[in-house]
Amino acid sequence: MFGDINVNDKGWTIQPLGELCTIVRGGSPRPIEKFLGGDVPWIKIGDATDGESIYLHSTKEHIIREGVSKSRMVKAGSLIFANCGVSLGFARIITFDGCIHDGWLAMEDIDARLDKVFLLQALNQMTEHFRKIAPAGTQPNLNTAIMKAYKQIIPPMKLQKDFISFVEQTDKSKSFDDLEVAA
Repeated sequence: MFGDINVNDKGWTIQPLGELCTIVRGGSPRPIEKFLGGDVPWIKIGDATDGESIYLHSTKEHIIREGVSKSRMVKAGSLIFANCGVSLGFARIITFDGCIHDGWLAMEDIDARLDKVFLLQALNQMTEHFRKIAPAGTQPNLNTAIMKAYKQIIPPMKLQKDFISFVEQTDKSKSFDDLEVAA
């Protein structure tokens, strides 16, 4: 539908991701044990690795208000992207306000020419590319500069919406197949 997005063989408009949204890195209050037990959702990678949903609805842990200034508060509707280690390269949309730890990047204020779900799916399709371009070290790590420079295709909104509908239908079909197998 979109061709090879690495080479943009369809000739779509492309723009650095940093010009299409605000990209910020999470932060972790340390030592974390001093900040646990509050009422502010504390979004860790493990919260988003269960299941296939593109949405994240809850967290296992919460931090106290004093920890917010040492982390990164993000708004409901933000797209978060795992930026390091074995989890590098997957995205979720959060449905609540909360703080992201330093294993996440958050994308907010997304340009109206990009549907948020399309952007999430496009980023999820680029996992191997992101792993290859991540600086070498003890574990791969994408910083905000790398993600801001990433060239994002901007297909026509109608195609983005058609793609989202296709993905939703595929997900429903998978769920139906899983129910049949369980029965």
